[in-house]
Amino acid sequence: MPNSLANAFLANNTGEFGDTTDILICSSLDGVHWSTDTDIGQQSNVAPSIAVFKNKLWIAFIANNSGNNILVCSSSNGVDWSNNTDIHQASNGLSPSLAVFNNQLWVAFLANDEGQNVLVCSSSDGINWSNNTDIHQAGSSAPSLAVFDNKLWVAFLSNDDSQRILVCSTSDGQHWSTDTNINQSSSAAPSLAVFDGKLWVAFIANNSGNNVLLCSSSNGLQWSNNIDIGQASQFSPSLLAFANKLFVSFVANNEGKNVLICSTDVGDHWSGGNIDINQASLGSPSLAVFDNFTFVPVPAPAPPPKQKITCTLNKDGQSATIKGTGFASDICKVVVVGEGLISTQTYTGNIVAGVQVPVQCTNQGQYWTIEVTSIDGPPTITGRVNCGGGGL
Repeated sequence: MPNSLANAFLANNTGEFGDTTDILICSSLDGVHWSTDTDIGQQSNVAPSIAVFKNKLWIAFIANNSGNNILVCSSSNGVDWSNNTDIHQASNGLSPSLAVFNNQLWVAFLANDEGQNVLVCSSSDGINWSNNTDIHQAGSSAPSLAVFDNKLWVAFLSNDDSQRILVCSTSDGQHWSTDTNINQSSSAAPSLAVFDGKLWVAFIANNSGNNVLLCSSSNGLQWSNNIDIGQASQFSPSLLAFANKLFVSFVANNEGKNVLICSTDVGDHWSGGNIDINQASLGSPSLAVFDNFTFVPVPAPAPPPKQKITCTLNKDGQSATIKGTGFASDICKVVVVGEGLISTQTYTGNIVAGVQVPVQCTNQGQYWTIEVTSIDGPPTITGRVNCGGGGL
C-alpha cells in the first residue's frame, strides 16, 4: 500500500455551548487531493500531535478537562481508533509532541506547573509509559520533536519575553545537551522536520504579519537565515518530508481558519501557492506519513447541469412562456428584448414552471432576445428565439 500523508487537527465547530473540539484526521496520497475527515472519537482543547510507531498511527493530545492529562490513542488504518490511554503525565495546557527514537515512542511536553520545564517520557508499546525526564530547559511554547543525525531533537521557545527558538538534543533520551539559540524568534511554537540531510524548523514570524518562516541546519548548531515561504498562519505550522518534498501545513490567517498545505522539492525555494484541503481547524495541524491508510477519497463534484431556455407562444397570442433548466436557483430574472413586445422590463419567476411574458406576435419572422439570470447570480444565458416558439 502506498504511503499517505496524514493531517490531524481540531474541528472548527462552534455550537450553542461554545466550541466543540473533536480531533479529526484526513489523508492524501500526493499532498494535493485529500480524503474526507475521520473523527477519531476524542476531544482536546489544544492541537494534537501524530506519529507512526509499530505500524500504527498514534495521536497524543491533552484531555479536554481541567486536569490537562496527556492521552494517546492509535489506529492501524487511520479510520478505526482505540480508546485513549492516560500516560500519567500532565501538561501545562500546551500541545505535546510525538516522535519515534531508538524503537520507543517519545512524547515531549511542558510541566504542568509554574516552572514550565520541558519533559519527555517514552514507551515501547504505546500503553506503558516511563516516568518523565527533565531535560533541564524551560519553555513558553509547545515543544517539537524530530530525529536527526541519530539523535532526538527538541525545539521550543525560551521562557522569557524574547521568545527565542532554542533546540537541544540527546543520544539516549536521558542526557540532554545545553540549548542552542538558532537566532530566530517566534510568536508561536516551532515545528521540526528532517529533509535533504538537514534539520529544518518552521515557525511564525514574531510580528503581526504571522508570516510562515523556515530555516535549516546541517548539524543542529549553525543555522541559516530564515526563508519567508509567502504564507501566513493563525497558529503554529507543521513540517514534514514526504515523497521527496518538504511539506508545511498551517491554518489560514483569516476567519475561515482553512487548513492549507504547500510544498517544495528544494527547501529554500517556495512558489507562494497553497492547497486548501477543504477542512478548517481551531488549532495547529500535525503531519505524519503512514502507509496503511484506508484512503477515503472526497467524491468528485457532479458536473453542473447544462443550462437551457425555451420559449413558447401561448394560445392567446398575447403572451409567451419562458422556461429553463440547469440554473443555480429555480427563481430567475428574465429579460426579453425584440419586436412585438408590449414593454421591455425584467420579469421574475420560477423558470422551471415557466415565466409569463406579455408579447404581441404579428409576424412569424420576428425574433426575441431572451436573457435569463438566476437570482443567485451569473452566468446569464442569452439566446434568440423565433416568435413562432422555437427553442434554444
